[in-house]
Amino acid sequence: MAENEANKSLYVPIPRLREGFISHVVPPAENINANLRVASTRRGAEQWGTPVGLDSNINIDLVVLGSVAASKEGL
Repeated sequence: MAENEANKSLYVPIPRLREGFISHVVPPAENINANLRVASTRRGAEQWGTPVGLDSNINIDLVVLGSVAASKEGL
């Protein structure tokens, strides 16, 4: 299994929850730095990802979420 320099695994949400909740993405070990950049994209997740069931016993160290919010005033 390919891992990054910090020895962490990449899990990403599956768009629209089509095939599950999250996917474990494992890019090929050759040219790992370039492959990690691709793995963090939607294309990389689709290419190298494997769906993980909610009943799986995994440990997640860090969660990064993107979000957008606005007040009634548009701020």
